[in-house]
Amino acid sequence: MEEPKFKVGDLVYCDGVLGRVTDINEELNEVTLGGNWTILCDDNVTIRKADWRDITRITKGGAS
Repeated sequence: MEEPKFKVGDLVYCDGVLGRVTDINEELNEVTLGGNWTILCDDNVTIRKADWRDITRITKGGAS
C-alpha cells in the first residue's frame, strides 16, 4: 500500500492557496484545506508541501 502524500496538519501549497490539511478523503482523492477549500487531487492539480519560501512569499508579499 502506498503511503499518503500528506497527513492532517501538514501545510500545503496549491495554485496560490496556502493552507493546512484538515481532512483527507482517499476514496474520492480529495484534500480539504482549512475546512473551506476541497481540492480534487488529479493530474491537472499540483499540490505540494509548503516550505518557508511559500510562507514568506504569500504572507509578506514577495516576488511571485
